[in-house]
Amino acid sequence: MSSTKTYNIFGPSETLQKLGVMLTNETKPKFLYKYNSSETKDEIFVCVYEEHHILLNTNICLTCILEYSKKSTKVVLLSTGGKTGFSGGFTDDDPSIVTKVTDYILDFTKRFGLTIKEDQEAAKEVNTAS
Repeated sequence: MSSTKTYNIFGPSETLQKLGVMLTNETKPKFLYKYNSSETKDEIFVCVYEEHHILLNTNICLTCILEYSKKSTKVVLLSTGGKTGFSGGFTDDDPSIVTKVTDYILDFTKRFGLTIKEDQEAAKEVNTAS
């Protein structure tokens, strides 16, 4: 199972720039790559999360790519893995890493009054390419 969600977030550049740092501090990715462009001052964060649930026999990997430019931040969430056995899915008591990261991004935009738009076309392009 794999799924992709793409969000475009608009708002003040100072606030948009905080998203990558605050997300990585709060959610603690297993792997983190950060790129800063010296010419355009754009930033790219690539966060990789891995989660294994023994009781459900599931492995989930989430790759979160944040592309900050002065006008907007593009967030791409690519999740792979999932249920491999006969057991049920996740309960509300134990949300998956995908839910945690998505909820954090949505909460961040709400707290700081940013505009967020889900890009359905970009998600379709990524899903058909894989």
